[in-house]
Amino acid sequence: MRALYNAIEERDVNSNWTILNIIDFINIYDKYKLTLNINSINNKALVTLQTAHKSKGLEYDYVYIIDAEDKIWNGNKKKNITSIPKFLYQILTGPSEDEDDSVRLLYVSMTRAKHHLYISHVNTINRHIPQINSEQSNETVSTEENILNKNILALENSLSPAIYNIAEENILRSLLENYQMSITHLNNYLKIEEGGPVHFFKENLLRFPQPMNSSGAYGSAIHDAIESIFTTQITNNISNKENIKHEANVMALEGVINKFRISLSKKRLDKIEENKLYNRGVEVLTNFYEKKYPIPHTLPEGKGMGDGMIEYNLAHENIQIGEAHITGKLDYVYIVDNKVNVLDWKTGKTLHSWDKGLSAVEKVKAHRYKYQLMMYRLLIESSNKFKSYSMGEFGLQFVEDENIFTLYYEHDTVGYERFKKLLIAVWQAINNLEFSESIDYIPTSDYETLKLEDLIKWEDEMISNHKI
Repeated sequence: MRALYNAIEERDVNSNWTILNIIDFINIYDKYKLTLNINSINNKALVTLQTAHKSKGLEYDYVYIIDAEDKIWNGNKKKNITSIPKFLYQILTGPSEDEDDSVRLLYVSMTRAKHHLYISHVNTINRHIPQINSEQSNETVSTEENILNKNILALENSLSPAIYNIAEENILRSLLENYQMSITHLNNYLKIEEGGPVHFFKENLLRFPQPMNSSGAYGSAIHDAIESIFTTQITNNISNKENIKHEANVMALEGVINKFRISLSKKRLDKIEENKLYNRGVEVLTNFYEKKYPIPHTLPEGKGMGDGMIEYNLAHENIQIGEAHITGKLDYVYIVDNKVNVLDWKTGKTLHSWDKGLSAVEKVKAHRYKYQLMMYRLLIESSNKFKSYSMGEFGLQFVEDENIFTLYYEHDTVGYERFKKLLIAVWQAINNLEFSESIDYIPTSDYETLKLEDLIKWEDEMISNHKI
């Protein structure tokens, strides 16, 4: 209706339109198959969609806070390992430091409302908004309720199988024009514990604003600092410690830490949390600098690529696997003995194995990490720039590990070929606009974790349901 109103206003803003005029106007559009320009929307009629962080200092007559749940606002870090009913466990357990930040952020969001405030949730309450139904005190009822919610979601999906009208489909098609799929997009589509296809649809296709949590902000700042170490060395063509001179244009450790401090300060974190992460980062960067600087590997001369490449972006190569167009940005690429090697830097807990001694959560994480390295190998194999080289090592380097441990991908032909099929299947699903939430393998409780075998079953279904 807003689009129709704007179209009429654009045609003749001064005339007094009657119902008959409007009907004639619509008939003309219908007769000649014209489309309304839905982009010409009056700014006053727009809804502002923003993160809680972005709302600071602003006020609105109406404010809607969605997903007011522990799992969303607090990261679902606490686990109920007792027999206490879930709703009591949420109330009785005290907040962590991260949750203190969430409480403050929730307060900021609520106080943006001048007149009306609406707060909604889907599955679980937020412990800081006590809306408790006494009937939920029985765990059997809670379990039945989870199953009921799951069945309702299945019914909703069956009744509304992601069918779009012409205008909506045209918009989505325009977003997918020249689309290239990265490993982040692929893993988001497969992240069924967060909605899978719906998660990809909101975060990667529509690009809804997403707040950066403290661990993400920390990892990004560490990455920026390490990149500055390697970029400086490559610029100065340094290959051993004897060549380092502080008076030359070389970034010393103090400069690296300052780079980290500046990057972290831009993440808009709580000052207490920022200071805690800064102290942690200084220790990590000092250890990394002393053990890994300078870079031990450089590319051979005469190849026209200089030394090792940082943040190497393959988007310009238009790489295609089957019908899937893929892309990626690699942390560090270097060549030794005519073999291309790739490193990706990781913060957080070190994984020393792909499968041994891992928890259920770590197994899923390792599975997705392996996909990341498979994607990198696929990109390098398909790149014109590296076609004269053979494949070397592809590894994840855990920078917070005392010994800077690197976990390397062990090439498996069968698994590699399956990954290619899955890649193409997801590409087809995205281009078919398949964005309904998968529910068959989602845990029925917020305190259960996704099992790797369930994720693999869903991936196999993706492959079998698409023509590859």
